[in-house]
Amino acid sequence: LLFNLHLANKEISEETEFLLVEGQLDAIRCWEMGFRTVVAPQGTAFKDSQALLLFRSRPQGVVCLLDGDAAGQKAALSYVSIFLKTGLDARFAELPKGTDPDQILMGEGSIAMQKIIDDAVAAMAAFSSNEEHVLAKQQAEARAKEDAKFADKARKQQEMRDAIEESRRMQNDM
Repeated sequence: LLFNLHLANKEISEETEFLLVEGQLDAIRCWEMGFRTVVAPQGTAFKDSQALLLFRSRPQGVVCLLDGDAAGQKAALSYVSIFLKTGLDARFAELPKGTDPDQILMGEGSIAMQKIIDDAVAAMAAFSSNEEHVLAKQQAEARAKEDAKFADKARKQQEMRDAIEESRRMQNDM
């Protein structure tokens, strides 16, 4: 089941997109603020069967408005394969870190939310840039680890040189 599907279906057409949010509160706030094609998964996760319900309505596609936190990003990644299996075109909106649709609508209003929706990108573009970010982060971490190893090796070599020098001084003092 999808929360609000019965009302969103009345507004959906081949020229409109469903808005998929994570929770019922987000869906209610979106509906109140004029986003009439909003739906939310019932339960803990979005499933193939729920995507099929959306597909049967023949929308232009789906815009995912998932929370701007790690859980929202993880959910988004799991949604991609579901949309591919069902043949739904999906776009992903990037919400500011730590926010959800309810907070944006309450704090910034429907114009700000519409801009976020308009700026949503296709699934593959969203996740290829995310993968590039992850890869860049991994490369930076690997470089930092190598730099730390090099610095440690250089420190140990200097300690050895200092110990040799100290040993020579001690021999000369004898």
